[in-house]
Amino acid sequence: MGIPVRNLRDDIEILLQSFLGQYTLANGATTPAVSVRADSESIAAGTKVSGLEVVINRHPVQDPVRQYSDELCEELWEIWLVAWDTSVDITRAAARMVKRYPGTTLQQITVPEGWGPKRQVKLTLRNPADLPIQLRDVDGGDFISGLPATFVYLILDGGNITDGSTANTYTGTADGGVFV
Repeated sequence: MGIPVRNLRDDIEILLQSFLGQYTLANGATTPAVSVRADSESIAAGTKVSGLEVVINRHPVQDPVRQYSDELCEELWEIWLVAWDTSVDITRAAARMVKRYPGTTLQQITVPEGWGPKRQVKLTLRNPADLPIQLRDVDGGDFISGLPATFVYLILDGGNITDGSTANTYTGTADGGVFV
């Protein structure tokens, strides 16, 4: 089997943390607006949603892969991004998901007037890998958002950070970043 739903939920919460809205529960507590629900489930009574909500289908869809003698099943996870207000950048959130999970398909959902939030996207993840998300690379750059290296200088080869000397014969950075 593929990724457990709890791991998928945690990965998506980390990946979309700068976009996520929040649930305000009936008792006044708040939590990030990421939920795992079956098709027939809704959020708890008294819960209010603001910003971007992420809804992950509790059970993946099994998609058989026809082969000569061995039929495998791929797991397809259905995830909905729901923009509860106009300030949500649902396009960038969806793009981040597609970049993180190769093979993801994206479908804009048309919602009739009065039936709920008008801006919704359905993502279908095909066999997402159960890999931890690394938000930062070694020199402080960000793989997901594409931020370049920052002023965090790390010398990993025993060199001297004060005078810039290195014990390595390769003087570039691992990801092509530039020390200023």
